[in-house]
Amino acid sequence: MRKMNIGPLKMCALSTAILVGITGCNDDDDSTSSAPIEFNNPVTNIQGTFVDAAVDGLYYTDSKINSGFTENGGQYTALSSSAVTFYLGGENGLKVGAASNRDVLSPFEATGTYERAVNLAILLQSVNVGDEDSNIVLPETLSTNIGEATISALHKINLDDQDTVITFLEEHMGMDEADIVSEDDAIAHMNDSLGKYERGEDSSVPMFQRGSGNIIREVSVSQYKLTGFNDDNSANQKEFYVHADKTTDEDTFNLVRSSARWDYKLTEDAIVYMEGNNDSGFGSAWAAQYLTCVAATGDSTKFTVIDDEQTKCDGQQATTDDQFDLTGTPFLYKFNNPNKSKPEKNSSYDDDELANHMPYILATSQSELNTMVENDLYDDSNDQDGSAWQYNIYSQSYDATTEVLTILDKKFQLGSHADKSAPSARASESIRFIYEIEDQDTDRYVDFVGTWEHLETCNNGEQARSEYVFGETDITISGQECSGSTPVDLDDEGPYSYADFSNLDYWWFNQTGRTSKATLTELNTTVRFCDSGEYEMGNECPNGKEYFVKWSYMPAGKDWDQGVLTRRKMLPIGISKNVSTYQKIN
Repeated sequence: MRKMNIGPLKMCALSTAILVGITGCNDDDDSTSSAPIEFNNPVTNIQGTFVDAAVDGLYYTDSKINSGFTENGGQYTALSSSAVTFYLGGENGLKVGAASNRDVLSPFEATGTYERAVNLAILLQSVNVGDEDSNIVLPETLSTNIGEATISALHKINLDDQDTVITFLEEHMGMDEADIVSEDDAIAHMNDSLGKYERGEDSSVPMFQRGSGNIIREVSVSQYKLTGFNDDNSANQKEFYVHADKTTDEDTFNLVRSSARWDYKLTEDAIVYMEGNNDSGFGSAWAAQYLTCVAATGDSTKFTVIDDEQTKCDGQQATTDDQFDLTGTPFLYKFNNPNKSKPEKNSSYDDDELANHMPYILATSQSELNTMVENDLYDDSNDQDGSAWQYNIYSQSYDATTEVLTILDKKFQLGSHADKSAPSARASESIRFIYEIEDQDTDRYVDFVGTWEHLETCNNGEQARSEYVFGETDITISGQECSGSTPVDLDDEGPYSYADFSNLDYWWFNQTGRTSKATLTELNTTVRFCDSGEYEMGNECPNGKEYFVKWSYMPAGKDWDQGVLTRRKMLPIGISKNVSTYQKIN
């Protein structure tokens, strides 16, 4: 089964339409919260449809009054103001994800990343027992008549890891490779199915209203890159971008933690790209050298790029400290450069670049913002010499409740081969969030204060359930955790401080003015940390205690806090230690 990997819109080369990233668009080795939008619509039940094709047999709940299985062509009923959570295998099965309720939801909105959506599509399409391509029907053994063995097998699926999906289909469902839908076919089927639905209302989108003076913020987080996946002899190496490192000393960590952003104002005559925007960053070897330099000098300005082959630290040739050398691992650093920013610049609404690369700015209705697109090949080289062919597939979705436009991208880079099946191809995935802010000094956050349900899958397929109560100043935990293969009662419920959690992989906590809050950027990053209770940042991590955690989160609900936060804890060799989810329940 050939794995087809594709990606985000071409924007980095455009001075007037720069794609923002936590580390910037450059993949080369080179406050206070604003008030949420008020909603005055009455709370009513509305009917929605879950579409891969339309899926019957998926369990859903709005956590208030509605729950059941999708039926009659993927239909479900939920409160208009609520988030809807979906499960495969009934209410105790695999938690797929959650999204704000709307007329049509797809795997993209429910799972929160391109990769997870595609893997869910492979799973749903492969187990389909329906007779029509337009309607997926899940077997009773995965819906209304599910056994404990199946529930345990479902819990072992990690939608970030396609191999776990294939293992479930082969070992538990008894399928041969020929019975399993390929990634190419799953993408094509989902694209065709979604194209038959008009998603969203015909009403205009106030956020993008021309002349409104609205300030829009775009942020993007690079997730991973994958090399040689069309080459049968390739190891299909996936490398995860690491955006934060809690094994550094605290001063170094704070110097390199800044996130890139791209803000613009919608005036009557022009789009004003505001002063201070920053999309420049360091990746791979340069990022490791940058981190080494900052740790040694205590000054982020001491690292300089001379040319494509040379970097310097405080005037000397830059090197990489052993602590930050990730060579030979499936991880690589990617940091924003906090010392570069753009001057203010205007762009006309009639600019062809805007229509081609930021079409959402010109959208006249919500439905125009909900689309899945595969674009044609284009040459991304500066000299237009045919050396950098690439194409993209992206899912674009607007949530009228959160007022966030989300774009899940895959960029498929082909080098000098103008052929989508080129064996030398490389892919990368990123997530973009686009939303309105009050001014450049503010942002919007997910506030963790409240009670969150935590579900962790143990080695035997059982789930350990616990509750995390995030207070104004501290955190308590009750319930179970996995110990080896089985759930056991927690022996230490806290209370813990936000500083305690911040010292681990919850790196967004304990910041000035927002102790319990996180940005969407922060909740979609990968962080390196030392999982030792006595560990102090900057010291050597005890043997066997170093991990990498990949976080992912799609905002849902008026206050952005009703989504599912997924935590994938990995060993330094890239193997998953465990996967768990968090979701606010009150």
